[in-house]
Amino acid sequence: MQQQSVFIQLPSAPMQTIYKTIQQVVQSNIPFFITGETGVGKEGIARYIHETSPRRDKPFIAINCGRFSAELLQSELFGHEAGAFTSAIRQRQGAFEMANGGILFLDEVPEMSLDAQKMLLRVLDTATFTRLGGNEQLTVDVHIIAATNRDIENAVAEKEFREDLY
Repeated sequence: MQQQSVFIQLPSAPMQTIYKTIQQVVQSNIPFFITGETGVGKEGIARYIHETSPRRDKPFIAINCGRFSAELLQSELFGHEAGAFTSAIRQRQGAFEMANGGILFLDEVPEMSLDAQKMLLRVLDTATFTRLGGNEQLTVDVHIIAATNRDIENAVAEKEFREDLY
């Protein structure tokens, strides 16, 4: 896996404020939510948090939740057992397992189905999940950073995003 370097220039007062917030997040395991327009560097901020955190030697896994169908996204995030669905010919780890010990960046998180959001909430609450088609509870230690370019409060009001995740 190729390591990317992140450089953030801090010339403006708003960037200085963001930097101070990042310094607080880096030392915690509190889930972090980044909002902003497309192209403002949300993934770059997440990578910077990773590179400056105690988890910097562990994986950084980025998933764009808007790129997958509801079913495929669940498999991408949580993995699946062989036979879980027609094309699942072998067991596959999901992003949570691959990011164990590190950081999982979930871009466009409001694009997740409500079922996937419920599964995400369980991981946040219990640090456990089950692969699709599986019975074994797996435990993970993952710092989750989520992002979106949408108005998250509107998504909550429209019942497209769980209020308990926000």
